[in-house]
Amino acid sequence: MFTADRWISAFVNVLGEDKTAIEEGSQALKAMILAIRKIPGTPSGRVSALKLEAMIRLSMKETGFSGKGTEYACRLLVLLVRKRMYTSRNLTALLEEIERVIDERHGVLSVKIDSPFILDEKNQADIIEALKRNLGFKEIKLVYNYDPELIGGYRLRIGDISVDASLRFLLHQMTAHLEGIGGFIW
Repeated sequence: MFTADRWISAFVNVLGEDKTAIEEGSQALKAMILAIRKIPGTPSGRVSALKLEAMIRLSMKETGFSGKGTEYACRLLVLLVRKRMYTSRNLTALLEEIERVIDERHGVLSVKIDSPFILDEKNQADIIEALKRNLGFKEIKLVYNYDPELIGGYRLRIGDISVDASLRFLLHQMTAHLEGIGGFIW
């Protein structure tokens, strides 16, 4: 089973406390993933990994990425292909996790909010201020997603914690509870 947090933890751990290498590695990883996504088909296995490695190394030289972070970003992607864990979903999870780790190192809490209402800049600023007060973080990065299917309320994700206070979820829970009551005799 693929877990992006473990792969990114290993990636960051191998780079140690070298903030420059971590920043460079994350930028290189993003650039590599964007470039690889343009390749038709899904590379998988040892032969594909070797071809991919050659392509990445050539591309990174041309774009100016050449440090320790770039080297380990290349190794990470090649290893994923070799282990047949290279999928679009896994790459998206890697990108999200590297962003989270870098934000965490900079003292930024990333919060994802799904809302059935369009939140303007003032609404988003109010939410950020409320989260700062309640969670004690100095900086919050709010990732907003408009989702009209929620009907009302919101869905909030902070790291591994998820809060579903949407009307859709509450109605679903009420329905499940009512269906479960069917065995009672009054």
